[in-house]
Formats: sequence, C-alpha cells, structure tokens
Amino acid sequence: MDKQTIICVDTERSILIALQEQLREELESHDARLPREEGDKNLPPAERYAIELVETGEEALEILENLQAEGREIPFIICDRLLLGIQQEELLVKLHTIAPQILKILLTGETDAKIIGNLINKAGIFRYIAKPWQREELHGVIWETLEYHHQQKQLAEQNGFLQQLNTTLERKAIERALELTAANQKLEEKIAERNALTQKLRASEQKIRAIFEAMTDIVLIVDEMGNIDIAPTNPHYFEISLENPLELTVERFLRHENIQTWLERVRQVVREQETVNLDYSLPAGDRELWFSASISPLPERSAIWVARDITQRKQAEAALQEAKEAAEQANKAKSSFLANMSHELRTPLNAILGFAQLLVNDETISSDRREQLQIVKRSGEHLLTLINDVLEMAKIEAGRITLDESNFDLYALLDSLEAMLQFKAKSKNVRLFFEIAEDVPQYVRTDQRKLRQVLINLLGNALKFTESGFVRLSVTRQSPLTPQSPLSKGEKEGEIPQPTTNDQLYFEIEDTGAGIASEELELLFEPFVQTETGRQSQEGTGLGLPLSRQFVQLMGGKIGVRSTLKEGSTFFFNIEIGILDAASIQTERPHQRIVGLEDKETIYRILIADDRWESRQLLLNLLSPLGFEVREAIDGAEAIAQWQAWKPHLIFMDMRMPVMDGYEATQQIRGSLEGQAPAIIALTASAFDRDRAVTLAAGCDDFIRKPFQTEELFEKMATHLGVRYLYETRATPPPKSVRTSGDFSLTSDKLASFPSSWLQQLYRAAEVADDEQILHLIRELPQSQGEVGTHLADLARQFRCDRIIELLDAIEY
Repeated sequence: MDKQTIICVDTERSILIALQEQLREELESHDARLPREEGDKNLPPAERYAIELVETGEEALEILENLQAEGREIPFIICDRLLLGIQQEELLVKLHTIAPQILKILLTGETDAKIIGNLINKAGIFRYIAKPWQREELHGVIWETLEYHHQQKQLAEQNGFLQQLNTTLERKAIERALELTAANQKLEEKIAERNALTQKLRASEQKIRAIFEAMTDIVLIVDEMGNIDIAPTNPHYFEISLENPLELTVERFLRHENIQTWLERVRQVVREQETVNLDYSLPAGDRELWFSASISPLPERSAIWVARDITQRKQAEAALQEAKEAAEQANKAKSSFLANMSHELRTPLNAILGFAQLLVNDETISSDRREQLQIVKRSGEHLLTLINDVLEMAKIEAGRITLDESNFDLYALLDSLEAMLQFKAKSKNVRLFFEIAEDVPQYVRTDQRKLRQVLINLLGNALKFTESGFVRLSVTRQSPLTPQSPLSKGEKEGEIPQPTTNDQLYFEIEDTGAGIASEELELLFEPFVQTETGRQSQEGTGLGLPLSRQFVQLMGGKIGVRSTLKEGSTFFFNIEIGILDAASIQTERPHQRIVGLEDKETIYRILIADDRWESRQLLLNLLSPLGFEVREAIDGAEAIAQWQAWKPHLIFMDMRMPVMDGYEATQQIRGSLEGQAPAIIALTASAFDRDRAVTLAAGCDDFIRKPFQTEELFEKMATHLGVRYLYETRATPPPKSVRTSGDFSLTSDKLASFPSSWLQQLYRAAEVADDEQILHLIRELPQSQGEVGTHLADLARQFRCDRIIELLDAIEY
C-alpha cells in the first residue's frame, strides 16, 4: 500500500527539520490510537507516512500535483504564510484551489487576527499554528487534524456503502453525498466551534434515518451481541411501538423462537466478513410474513441486515407447488387412462388385423377380394398408428420420444401409401399421384414408422380438404425450396431445409384444396389447434401436424408450408437418410406363406390364455391348420390348471385377465417344480415400452404386443420351440413400384409397332381418364412387352393420361 504523505512548506530549513522530527515523534506516540486500514495494520508509522519538506511555493505546487497524479493520500499540508517567489498568502489559496479536500494547517508568525481570519476564509484553512509554537499546541493540532482526516475517510466509505444498498437508494445516496460535502464545507468555515462537527454528524444520522424510513425493505444495523445501532425501518411490519428504538435488541424486535439461530448468523458474518443470505418468517397478528434477508459485514464488529418482504412470492410458490402436485396427479390419471384405452382399442384391432391376414392368405378368395382385404388390413394398421399417435404425443410431452431407425424399401412404402389412399381419392374424384425422381434411392435407413406417419398425416389432410383437382407427392434428392417459403412456428422466416453432409430426401405434398389463411399459419403446428376449415370439417384432433413436426425434427429435418386461401397448399419437409443396397433389407422369406411344420412326428402343445374369445380364435385359426395342438384358457387360474394337467410346450399368456392376471399365473408356474417349465410368451395390448420389462421380470420368456404380425409370432415360436416351417412354393410377383426402372425409358417409337386397334382403344381410354380400361388393355399385352406395360400402368396409376396421349399423338396408327 502507498504511504500517506504529509507536506511541510517553509522558507527556513531549520523550521522544516524541527517540524519533521516532532511530526515523527507525534506519529510514534499516537500509533496505537491511530486507525489503520486492512493492508497496513502491521506497519510502523515510519512506513505508513512519508514527510515531504518543501522550501518554495513552486516546488510545493509541483509536489502536490505529482502526488495527486500518483493517487497518493495526503492527510494534511503544513504551510507557512509567506514564501519566496509567492506573494504573501497566494500559495495557500492556490493549494486550496488545486486540492480543496486536503486539510491545510497555517504556520505563521502573524499576530493580526483579521489577516489570519481572511486567510482562513480564502484558503480554507483547517487549523493554524503560531510561530514559535509550543509542543503541546503542535500535538493537539496534529492529532485533531489526523482524527478529522480519518473521519472524512469514514464518511466517504459510509457514503459508498449506502450507494450499494439497492438501486432505490442510489439517487438518495447522491443527494446525501452532496449534503455531506456541504456539511464539510460548513465545518471548515466554523473550525473554531468544536461542537459543530458533532451537530452535523447528528443531522447526518437523522437524514440517513429518513432515507431508511422511506425504504420498502427492512434495514437493521446490529452488533454481534444483537444490539440495534440504527433504528429499524418499517416497524409497522412487527406491530410494536418504537418510542426509543435504539434501546431495542434483535430479540425484542423480531420476537421469534429462532432468534438465537439468526444471531449466530450475524456473528458468523462479523467473524468471517462474508455476506450470508437466508429466508425466514415472522408472525404478524393472524398472518405469517416471509422475508428474504441479506446480512453483510460492517466495521466495528457490526452487520447490516436488509430484509425484503417475499410473502406474496412464498404464497405463489405454495400455490405453484399445489398446482404441480395436481398436475402430477392429472398426469398419472392421464397415463392410466391412456394405458386402459390403448388396451381396449388394440385388443379388437388385434382380431381385425389378425383375421385380415388369415383371409388374405386364403386361396379360395378372388384377387379383387384379396386386394380389398389388403385395404382393410392397411386401414386397420393406419388406425393402430393413430392410436399410437396419442401415445407418441404423451411421450413428446414427457420428453421420451426416440428415433427408431431401420432398413426398408422406400418404394414399397410409397406403393402401400398410394394403394391405401387411392380409394379415398377416387371416391372424391380427386387425382392422387406420386412423382419420384430418378435419383431417389430405393433402399434407405431412417425411422420408417415416423416417416410413414408424416406422409399419411400430410396426404390425408390434403385429400380431406381437396374437393376437386389433384393431390401430388413428389420426392427428390435436392431441396428446391425458395427462401420466401414460410416455415412452421419457431423457425426463422426465410429459413429452408439445407443439404448437410448426410444424404437427404425432400418431400413435397401439393394440393388444390381450400388453402390456409395467412393468420392461421403461425399456429398450424401447435397441438390441438385446427384451422377454420379443419373445424368446419369436424374431423381430426389437431395432433397430426404437431406430431409430424416432432417426427421430422427427430429425423434431422424441418417442415414448412406455403398456402393461398381457396387455391391450395403445399407442405414440404426434408429428412436425413442412410442409403443401402438391396441385400441390407432382404428378409429370409419375404413373400412366402407358412403351410405346415417340417417335423410331422412331434406334436407341439400350445396353450392360449386370453379372456377375449376373438383373440383366442385368431391364434386357434393361425396355429391349428399348421399341425399344432391347441387348447384355451380364459383366465390365469384356468391356465395354471391346464398347465398342470396338459403340460404344454408353450403358453401364450395375456397379461390382463379377470380372476387371476397373467403376471400372477406366470409367477406361480415359474415357482413350481412340477415337470419341465414351458416357454411363456406374453401377449399384451399395452403400448408402453415399460411393460416389456415388467413382463420379463414376472418370468415370461418373450413379449409380443397386440396387434401382432403373424411373421413375428411364428418367429418367436421358432426361437423358443425350435420348430421349422414348410412354406408355399408358388412364386409371388414382386411388388409394383411407384418408380419404374431407370434403365428403360418409354418413348413413342416403342409403341409404334403395337396393333392400331389396341392403340386406338388406349387413346380413347386416356381421353376420358379411364384408368381401369387402360390397365385392362395393358393386361392384354404379351410378356415380351412387360416393361412397356409397367410404364403405362405407372402413368395410369399416377393419372398421367396426358402423358399417354402425348406418346400416342407422336405416332401414326
């Protein structure tokens, strides 16, 4: 820390030396009484103070300016009135002009009181010493000056502290600083009256008290014993009379059983010199008041206690906690409801989809009826997807939605969507067609179920709100979006899906439907929000688009829309994909139906435990024709009895049954030592992933969720029984593709050799957009023209009769 510097100015060197010696003696003798700062407590006075001896006025001014530039502290200056080079008292006036805050002691041999009085007023003299001086006189002046200098420093520190109390006090603190400056100036003018300083300090305390009383916060200044040094603000909080507040202690003021704990906090602050924060409550009549307090250290082993009323905040927190608990209860009730509804809906769907699969494989059914059953099956799967949507939304709300990537045939997915939605399009006389770019890969890796659901949501909406015209799906590898395309809420205006280092697909669904008003676009992707057109249709739940946005974002893309009211809409999105070869997704037997068991000698006993008759009938019709011996049980108790009497090799155990559920039945079977334990596969209509772990923990060997695919069921049986199946040997044609081979291009010259009558019939069918007649004509073509027929069929399914007419117009027939 820099030394404090005392400047002594006199023309006589002997006087300066005498001053220097006596000043050092005075500093040594009063060292114990002088206040010290934190950094110089262990320093002797000789290291704390420097004494500058100056013989001329110019030198004095120069030294003063240098010390001020260095930021050195100058407690006071002792200066002779008459100096060489400076006329009479001019130096003292200049010193006062340059540094009015520095205390100045006049050293003079002048005896004229009027001259001395004028000089005191002009130069702001704090004290004066007559030459020759007495040692006792020098002692008193020096000590009084140092004490006054220290008081000024304390006042400055207190002012700085008050400025930090809070922003509300900032303006008051500035006013107080000005008042203190004015008070100091008045004190300097009345140095002859020793009691003036005490009076001004008392007035200052009263003004601080007024500031405190104007505060909304509660402020206490207390010592470590709990005595209040400054009367507390806002005593009305505590409903007590404060006739003489300075006689109060913290115990009497706060009146609370925790007072000793609070006093210990004050002592901790004084001891450790660190601020402590705490919340506490106080009784106030029939109310309970809450406060947030900050206790900070002050000099002289005291602390300032600033407390703010937070009763309203505490009440709000309590109300919020109650609301949170109510929300948790509601969430539990919702989860229970979803679980029950999922089970009740998925169970009949299991029978619908299962029997649809059985009927599709019935060779006695015509191809038309088989195709209709496929539509029933796909529609049932779509209904199952809608049920899962509600569960997905619950997962999204809980932050548990995940990406479930798989390898699949993109063309086959699009084929199935077109077939499923084509009937609805035809019923509304709306053209539905897909346009797939040549460079779109057939085999990809992403979340197939989520991509399928997004396309169903967007295409279904387009068909729902389109009464005439067309609905078009285009798929490309590049994003042709323009920066002006509006995006869904939460995305920046003009931002578009941009290609990344990963492979991407871009989807666009365009329709000529009702369109969407511009003011509704912002809320379009919010849950349970529908457009005016959607509300008028009285269809949907408002979940499709929010789910679509969540799914697209999960797959690494963005979704947006552009629309014109009464003209149509275009939804667009991009996703990241992995590109695969065909071998990556081929299954062992993709199109073969199981017709029996290879081992006809071994009889496998299968027990079906399910309380729903239709569920048991589905499994019975699936397993009995293949050679399995099957029995039924309608609850867990009957399943245990059948197991004990019949010893089945495998049990399909429904987990929800009356009398005794599947969990208890499984545990009893696993806990018994009777014979060889059967394989137990849990059958449940629950859609929650956590149920898998619960069933396996109960003792089940595996888990199948209703509705199930027959392939999954037979695979599980093969795994746990070791059975091997016989498959039908008839060849199954490969699925049609929404995109034809890139190695073949249909041109007019490839049709030129066809019979004229056939071409004329094709032209007439294309003119009236009779796609059924076009497909009938294609079936008449010989096998050698299979690629031409495939391309023409694709054009017909996409309602591109205009393209067929263009090809025919280019040839003569």
